[in-house]
Amino acid sequence: ISSFTQTTDNALTQIYTRPGGYILYADSENGWDLVFDDTIQHNGNSVLTEMPFANNQRVVIPSGAVQSFYIYTPSRLRYREEGTEGQEIQSNESLIFNAGRAIAVTKWDVPGSNVVSPRVLSGILTYDAIESANPATPAPTRNPTQPPTTGPTNQPLTPSPTSPPTNAPTNAPTSAPTSAPTNVPTSAPTNAPTNAPTNAPTAQPTLNPTSSPTLGCGNGFCEADESGDTCPEDCLDLILIPSEVGGNGAYGTMFSVTALERDVEITSINFHASQSAGVQVQVYTRRGSFEGFELTEDGWDLIFDSPITTNGRSDPNVLDGFNVVVPSGETQSFFLYIEGESIRVMYEPLANIEQTPFSNGPLRFDQGIGKMSKFIAGDESLLYSGRILHGQITYNVVNIANVPTPSPTNAPTNTPTNAPTNAPTNAPFNAPTNAPTNAPTNAPTNAPTNVPTNAPINVPTNGPTNAPTNVPTNAPTNVPTNAPTNAPTNMPTNAPTLAPMTGPTPSPTSPPTAKPTFGTAVCGNDICEPTEDSISCPGDCTDIKLAASPDGGSGAEGIMFEVNAVRDVTITSLDFHCATGVSSNVDVEVYSKPGSFDGFEGDVTAWQLIHQDTILTNRRTTPTPLNGFDTSIFVRGGTTQSFYLYTPNKIMYLTPSNLASGELAYNDGNVQLFAGVGVTEVKFSSTSSNIVSPRVFRGSISYDAGSCGNGICDNSETSSTCPSDCTFTEQTLQMSPEGGSGAIGAMFSVKALSNLEIYSLDFHSARNGNDQVQVYTRPGPYASFEFDESAWTLIHDDPNVELERRSQVTPLGEFDSSVPISAGSV
Repeated sequence: ISSFTQTTDNALTQIYTRPGGYILYADSENGWDLVFDDTIQHNGNSVLTEMPFANNQRVVIPSGAVQSFYIYTPSRLRYREEGTEGQEIQSNESLIFNAGRAIAVTKWDVPGSNVVSPRVLSGILTYDAIESANPATPAPTRNPTQPPTTGPTNQPLTPSPTSPPTNAPTNAPTSAPTSAPTNVPTSAPTNAPTNAPTNAPTAQPTLNPTSSPTLGCGNGFCEADESGDTCPEDCLDLILIPSEVGGNGAYGTMFSVTALERDVEITSINFHASQSAGVQVQVYTRRGSFEGFELTEDGWDLIFDSPITTNGRSDPNVLDGFNVVVPSGETQSFFLYIEGESIRVMYEPLANIEQTPFSNGPLRFDQGIGKMSKFIAGDESLLYSGRILHGQITYNVVNIANVPTPSPTNAPTNTPTNAPTNAPTNAPFNAPTNAPTNAPTNAPTNAPTNVPTNAPINVPTNGPTNAPTNVPTNAPTNVPTNAPTNAPTNMPTNAPTLAPMTGPTPSPTSPPTAKPTFGTAVCGNDICEPTEDSISCPGDCTDIKLAASPDGGSGAEGIMFEVNAVRDVTITSLDFHCATGVSSNVDVEVYSKPGSFDGFEGDVTAWQLIHQDTILTNRRTTPTPLNGFDTSIFVRGGTTQSFYLYTPNKIMYLTPSNLASGELAYNDGNVQLFAGVGVTEVKFSSTSSNIVSPRVFRGSISYDAGSCGNGICDNSETSSTCPSDCTFTEQTLQMSPEGGSGAIGAMFSVKALSNLEIYSLDFHSARNGNDQVQVYTRPGPYASFEFDESAWTLIHDDPNVELERRSQVTPLGEFDSSVPISAGSV
């Protein structure tokens, strides 16, 4: 042991050790062994003081055991306060170092008088990893190792030894048995045993085995013609124990199993943990070996994700509720991981186990590794090969033909078309727009020509003429039709017409109107049309849902994505699919920022936390609603807003094959959703290994259409059309709540987004007391007028303002003269 000290002097130093804990042995040296006792030079707090044990003495700690140490010196050692007493502070694959205590005054503790805890030694432990002198014997197999012989042996067996054994056997056996047991074997073997063995072993073994073992359901062996359906007592709840000991551990372990000549169904996994605690445990599985997939989540399915309280090293923890079918001859891999990086899954190094491979007939444990992280690409240093799970695997022998197939999806994939088109059409957009894309222009584009064009015939033909006439007609038609054509229908048709029209309409349509028309809006038809909003038609324009991907087989802790508002919208909530296989309580956070998230994946300061809650999730196939953000987000038409949904329990998303991050994925005419990125392990990280791309959000986005109700009186709104935004007595713009420097004055500019009137300011003063405060204003920017008092108007002058401390705002009250600003002005 080496340690830093608080002094540089010669001092007596002693090191005691004992197996097990120290709590009940801190008051005397009873139960302790002295392994170092010398007066040595202490090197202070910058150079380690080495304390090598005398005569190369070693302290051997068996795998899985606890050893305590006590370093004593009248001088002072260096330590730090960290964690709680007994808590794991630092570890590697072989050794776990726990927080301890310091004894401040006397050498041995007077109970309760001079103990300070927790304390962690500042120093180094030097050790060798050695092989165990007494490795545990492997568990017995479920089947006999050697088949019985087909009949009795050639030589007779005596029922019991002679009273005293003879010095040597006789020359030949007697011709007939005596009335009492002879001192030598009989001349012929005894009769063979009965046809079947008894239900329980006899008090003494039989002289000869039966001619062949018994067969049939109920004998404790799942035979080739049996399965869980035909013989549940022999073929259900079978147990494979990879290792009965586990002296090492990591935050997770991956392993593979192979079904040998039988189909099996794995129903539970038991494991031992390093200590007792409340933790989140996850189990992933994938078909085939885990090799090549240790550092990526791709290809893994999450089958268990639940909080449990671990039992510590001595008692196993049962993980069940899943059924993984492994066909005969195939391999299946599993990844068991404990979230939080504090509690470990225990296993045993392969080098310490004599019997390999591990099999009990239908199922074989192939290989395993330890993992100190979940999925971090490129970090092979966190993998430990040759590790065997300390626990057991429970499984059934089944016939795959009798195993039910997975349930169908909740909804059909695609509706059939009404009828085939004459020729293949181009793929449609994700959804039709609610209104025509381009409105007609206010005026015709081209002026009329000086010479009239050819007039059409009085009644148009059913189709175009073969060729234009050679001579123009006398005059153009008099006027267009008397009335405009009908407005477009409220909704587009479900499918294109079977064939295009064969010719022009019987008469030309009306000329364009002075203003674009959109048809007559019908409130209540479940379509939020351009002339409607959440105030004028709440039934159509509130709580609209943009449905994103219904599919997605992978997931991560978070997903970032962008939405673009085609019109003014207020985004109010999200529904998402959680990766948990069962309903459970999870923590959920939602962040948002204006513009793109690209380049801000690791910058927490760029994001606003808009929702935080602990909710009960549904299973992964059913969306989980957030039931409304804590803070709704208004997105002005034509702008982009980014969202980041995060939960440590994983969010399901779609990995698209035909989209890149930032490309349009879904569009309902009001809101566009773009492909984003998944975020693994770390909540905000700019490390590329924590960002997976592209990923498409799986769920739906809830929003209200229209700007009325966003708290901003827009140019198109008035107190009569939108009283909630434009009828008010006071609104406040909050600037920076922080500021570490200052001066006797500050100039700044504001821009009005709507017509308004500024009539007061609050500010932070560098000191408290009473002082004069003046406020000047001018139209336009202040630049170039910093030294020209004639360009400014004094609107407030108070010679006796009571200034608050810098941490509190100082209100000025109303200005002597308020300042009206029209929309768009500075």
